[in-house]
Amino acid sequence: MNNREQEQHAIDRDRILARMADGFRDDKRVNACWVEGSIGLGIDDCYADIDLWLDVDDGHEQAVMDDAVAMLSQLGQPDFLRREDHPHPKIFQTNLHIAGMSPYLLVEICIQSRSRGSEGCTFVEGDVAELPKVLFDKCGVVSIIPPPPPDKERLTRVYRDVTELWSQRAKVVKYLHRGLYLEAYAYYGRYVREQLVTLARLVYTPRHWDYGLVHISHHLPATLVRDLEPLYQIANLDDIELALVQADRLFERLDREAKGRYAFLTESKGESAQ
Repeated sequence: MNNREQEQHAIDRDRILARMADGFRDDKRVNACWVEGSIGLGIDDCYADIDLWLDVDDGHEQAVMDDAVAMLSQLGQPDFLRREDHPHPKIFQTNLHIAGMSPYLLVEICIQSRSRGSEGCTFVEGDVAELPKVLFDKCGVVSIIPPPPPDKERLTRVYRDVTELWSQRAKVVKYLHRGLYLEAYAYYGRYVREQLVTLARLVYTPRHWDYGLVHISHHLPATLVRDLEPLYQIANLDDIELALVQADRLFERLDREAKGRYAFLTESKGESAQ
């Protein structure tokens, strides 16, 4: 993307955000409007999409969604418009793209019912994964709180799951010996790579231990990302065999870091063994 395209991307993004803020600021049905994702974190670039959120009084969600789509359609005809079934019963989502704008500038509109409460609009100060850029907030819907203490019960449970699944990686070796690449690759992903990533997130992004590879290059130290990358560059059985050796070393290192950061992991493991 050249400089002119980058500038146009920024102009179109700002037009979209301004249209949403101006269109709903005085709307009594809408309590707050904010942006999440890379824009909220302040790390957006010319490829960033827009994760727009609205907090809306119960019973008005669909009408506000229709109005949001109509407002954006005034900027240009949508060439992509799709209603999404969100897994949360009080979140309604529509994704759209406006013709003529950057192909990367997808707008994801999420409307949450006011009765959802603070569940989806409470953020942690300094979080590397989720922070809001508030366009307006009429009644303190969005809040940013100090980092809470570690959730010992949850982190212990996740750690136990990781170590238990990691202990089953002999299933990978079994299929290596059988010379069956697809099966070895599948078990390698399940019992090795996924557990390494979860353990790494347990150490560095404990509130988002279940994010997997989503934005992982922004969430983990660059050196750790470089250590993980070769474990995903797998083409054959020999690659898997070599990766298992590298993975073992990395797991031992991350395991020490996890226990050093959360002493209760060692205590809980000792208690469970008794």
